[in-house]
Amino acid sequence: MKFLATLAFVFCLSFSYKQNCKKLSNGTYKVELDTMFRKDYGSFEFIISDQICVLKRPTYAEQFNITWLPNCGFRLKNAFNVFPHDPLNKLSQIGEPWYDITKVDQDTIYITYRLNLHIQVYSGRLVKIE
Repeated sequence: MKFLATLAFVFCLSFSYKQNCKKLSNGTYKVELDTMFRKDYGSFEFIISDQICVLKRPTYAEQFNITWLPNCGFRLKNAFNVFPHDPLNKLSQIGEPWYDITKVDQDTIYITYRLNLHIQVYSGRLVKIE
């Protein structure tokens, strides 16, 4: 009897869980990386306009196309098949990196930039400023 009750409980939970995520709305987002990644990747912003993302750094900017993924994520790729933070195409030799949206809290979106399910490039949050 306990087994059936546990099975019914797990079955009900499987339908009630829904990940809280949505596509990024147009605007400017300050990228605040977790402490351990700040030294390597510095500070930058995302400027989102429909299917385009401009990664803006203090000295230059790069434009990428946004591909939305089905499980709360997106991939940025430019016309030269280059990914963000990969000027020598080292990441693309291993896979196609993507951003997982792990949590949404009003105008703050928590992200993990992944190379695959086991390797993360960095993590942090996007804070909408405009």
